[in-house]
Amino acid sequence: MSLDQIFSISITIQRAGAAKDRYGNVGLDWSNPTSTTVLGWLDTNQRKMHEEIRNRDESESDGNAFLPAGTDILPTDRLIINGTTYQVYGVPAPVYRPGWGLHHIECRIKRFQG
Repeated sequence: MSLDQIFSISITIQRAGAAKDRYGNVGLDWSNPTSTTVLGWLDTNQRKMHEEIRNRDESESDGNAFLPAGTDILPTDRLIINGTTYQVYGVPAPVYRPGWGLHHIECRIKRFQG
């Protein structure tokens, strides 16, 4: 099966602009993000992550997004997949195959809340 057959889900990559706060520090500005759409795949076997945050339990869903080789993706980007917004979680990883070279990009993602 080729990647063209597997990569069949529309994934919109959103990237924040940069803005200075009142102290002159540069941070992310999500008021007008840029968007790029690619075909990729979402790992539907979402796992549950359980952690204690400030003396309360919180569960978040996470998974993996698979993007075409050469996709411009950063750890600060968001992905919109089937109407749900996810935050890239960690550094996107290039995946290589012997005799092929760069095969695809894999991103850990978690559902964006807030």
